[in-house]
Amino acid sequence: MSDKINYKTWFNNNKQTLISSAHAPAEATAELKLLLEYLCDLPYSKFLICGEDEIKEENLKKLDKAVQKLLTGTPVDHIIGKRWFMGLEFEIDENTLIPRQETEILVEKAFNSVMADIATSDENAEYRILDLCTGSGCIIISLGKLLNDKLRPAEKVSPEIEYYASDISEKALKKASENAGKHGVHVKFIRSDMFEDIRKISLDNRSYELSFDMIISNPPYISKAEMEKLDKKVSEHDPYAALYGGEDGLDFYRIIAEQAKNYLAPGGRLLLEIGYEQGESVKKLLEAQGYTNIEILKDYSGLDRVVTSRITNNSVKSN
Repeated sequence: MSDKINYKTWFNNNKQTLISSAHAPAEATAELKLLLEYLCDLPYSKFLICGEDEIKEENLKKLDKAVQKLLTGTPVDHIIGKRWFMGLEFEIDENTLIPRQETEILVEKAFNSVMADIATSDENAEYRILDLCTGSGCIIISLGKLLNDKLRPAEKVSPEIEYYASDISEKALKKASENAGKHGVHVKFIRSDMFEDIRKISLDNRSYELSFDMIISNPPYISKAEMEKLDKKVSEHDPYAALYGGEDGLDFYRIIAEQAKNYLAPGGRLLLEIGYEQGESVKKLLEAQGYTNIEILKDYSGLDRVVTSRITNNSVKSN
């Protein structure tokens, strides 16, 4: 490659290189657009105008290095350190699962459920939401942003909504906290291995035996057999702990089904993302633990993706 090259030539040359290495044409185009935008501050609309401009040496080095990473299987999201989800830009790294479009179904269902709940709630009540296994925070932050944007125009929001999120990884929580600050959503983050440390929390010099009106989670759900067949872009770059769900992929659902009811207020909702073949299995786990109103929702491809349920027979109460 010549030491001097313009953006248009670089783009066309590397598109063909990526296609030759089994990247689909649309995928190669999208990846190169992202590299230009985030590494060179050159969004595609500007590229169409400035495509004949010569690439500065420092930018050319960054771009060529990034393409080499693409060729070895590194996802473009990890190269630029960002991913768009629910119309919002999230910072990600090797400690967080890359947000997937399918998970937006979970957020949309949660939003509609919260709106339905608060429409009939006591105006003096508080509505608490917990995002278990939060990772980058994309679920709780997107949900909070939607609710804040919907409810803020009102002079008085009732009830007050509180957002909580937990993860076993301190590094993931740090990234999630950065994302929450970026999008102006106040989330109380808790380091916890599943429900282990979600017992008491001090807030404004008061202690709560926490109960939640909604628990939402996208837990690890890849089975041992599926892990062996995963695309290397996933298995070698997403955190193993955020993927592997045990021999049959259901380990975390067993924990959640058994324990979430102890943290849900009466009538509280449990919303879970699932693998596309896990709908009936998760439904049976929830039924065995006394959950009701169980519903399996499909994603944009017509595959099982979310299981929703409610609990009525529990004794946890909010202080």
